[in-house]
Amino acid sequence: MKVTVGVLDTKGTSPQSPITDSLGGMAKSSGDLANFIGAMMEQAYSSYLTKTWAGQKVAFVDPRKWELHPAVCERIEIVREKQISEFLQAVATIRASGTEVTENVVLPQVDEMAWEGEDALETVWNSYLGGEINSFLNEYTESSVRTVEQLIQWNSDHKDLELPPAFPGQEQLDNTLKSNLTEEKRQEIVSFIRKIAKDDGFDRIFEETGAEVLIGPLDGRIVTVAAAAGYPAGVAPLGYADN
Repeated sequence: MKVTVGVLDTKGTSPQSPITDSLGGMAKSSGDLANFIGAMMEQAYSSYLTKTWAGQKVAFVDPRKWELHPAVCERIEIVREKQISEFLQAVATIRASGTEVTENVVLPQVDEMAWEGEDALETVWNSYLGGEINSFLNEYTESSVRTVEQLIQWNSDHKDLELPPAFPGQEQLDNTLKSNLTEEKRQEIVSFIRKIAKDDGFDRIFEETGAEVLIGPLDGRIVTVAAAAGYPAGVAPLGYADN
């Protein structure tokens, strides 16, 4: 689980952008995770562990409309079918446990956050990344690499370590050097992203359904939309593929 964007200081962690970066934790049980997140937040969450779905209100997206692009992950039909069937079984189980369920809510997807024909999130990430990395690198007490430019050069000089044949590029670093957004334009795009993901997305769904939780398949980048909204997000295993 990662907590709400901005509630914890991310100093000392490898950065990308302050509009989506957040700290989080991983554990074997919800109880352990609640204790871990509670320690990070200096707040107790054990009282929320009711061990029941009864009385909760939960919204679900349509799992058929959320999956990774084939360029990112090869689609394996038997796995995809099982993901959908087990997701729908989870919906049925949660409903049978006394939860008020709303299915097939419409949450904006990442490709709907386009700005002047470009991915708005990528545009903002590229704009922030250079300065964030420079600050991060300068936290090291001993290092000859202090800037993005030096990092790119170091990677190029040590290709056997940093640029293996399967992953030979460092386009993300190159792109941050090419970014020339003004602060005014950057904040304009950030406001656009928040409106799509938060105002027209999560907040609208929560208001219309009364739900406090929105659930969807991880493969569809729903966590990225949550980050774009500045909201917390958690992940739990659904099952195992037959293959």
